[in-house]
Amino acid sequence: MKRNWLLMSLLIMGIGTSIWAAPLDEVSIVPMNYQNKIFTNKEYVDLGHRAYKVNNEGNTVYLPLRLVAKFIENDEELWNVKWDKSKPDEVVLECMYMNTFGSARWYNGKSQIIKLKVGSQAFEKTFVDADGTKTKESGELSQAPKKFNGNVNLPLRAIGEVIGRQVQYKDGLVLVSDKGIQIEGDEDAKALQIIKKNLGASKEDRDNYVGMDASVNFNGINYYEVTKYDEKNESHTITIYSQKDQGKPQVIKTIKNTNGCEGIVDYAFYYIVEKGKGRVLEKFDLTTMQAQVVWQIPNNVDMSWISKFIPMGDTLYIALIRGI
Repeated sequence: MKRNWLLMSLLIMGIGTSIWAAPLDEVSIVPMNYQNKIFTNKEYVDLGHRAYKVNNEGNTVYLPLRLVAKFIENDEELWNVKWDKSKPDEVVLECMYMNTFGSARWYNGKSQIIKLKVGSQAFEKTFVDADGTKTKESGELSQAPKKFNGNVNLPLRAIGEVIGRQVQYKDGLVLVSDKGIQIEGDEDAKALQIIKKNLGASKEDRDNYVGMDASVNFNGINYYEVTKYDEKNESHTITIYSQKDQGKPQVIKTIKNTNGCEGIVDYAFYYIVEKGKGRVLEKFDLTTMQAQVVWQIPNNVDMSWISKFIPMGDTLYIALIRGI
């Protein structure tokens, strides 16, 4: 798979440090009993279009290549996996560092390339500076990549040690973060149980699953959105709900004529809305409970392949995927 990244940068006043930050907001989570959904970057991601499986052998958790790439991303790093069927036992992980973009639209900053091989604990890591200077180092993984049913899987904790991720296991969940993981107090425990339930980690949970997409816990209240397609008008409608503990969900915002929610940044839901003959990027801010236009989108910009939003200071970067 070959993906080219295009960045759009927007200067947005008011994007900065969150006034309240729960540890879980910076943790990626996947249940051992994987049901096509993960929690990462403050939102639930449905990966049902691919038949991924979490494999557990002994005390080692293995994840498929594409799932690893999605799972280890954060606001500062974009990861991609390169695999060539002519070299089926070789894998390349490539990272692009977002904090080197400046005002450029195309990536030309620092990157990191890690080469791995099935059955081997050896790895080679190459750092590429903005000027193209390469620095190489090598080492050994604590566990080697393996194949399950013919598919290459990576040992999550071993990969985490190489790229600077902490991995923990708690109550049937796998948690990954680059900033440490602290689950403390009743509020964190409740939030973790809500995430586990919405990931459908048991048959009962799957039967009662609410088809939510982006979700975030703010001041002890769980906020999530549900997107539905209106065939008659050929558009989507977003409904944002609030839910405290096990209470009844409350509708706090409905947005019509949209492509769906694009993600959450600093406790604000972002979405594209059709207005007149044009489109705008809006946000619904949970700190003010107000909607605000962020960007009037030019007609020549294709926003249908948004990968993620990356806030840096007072600038919001939008990563677009070009090609597959």
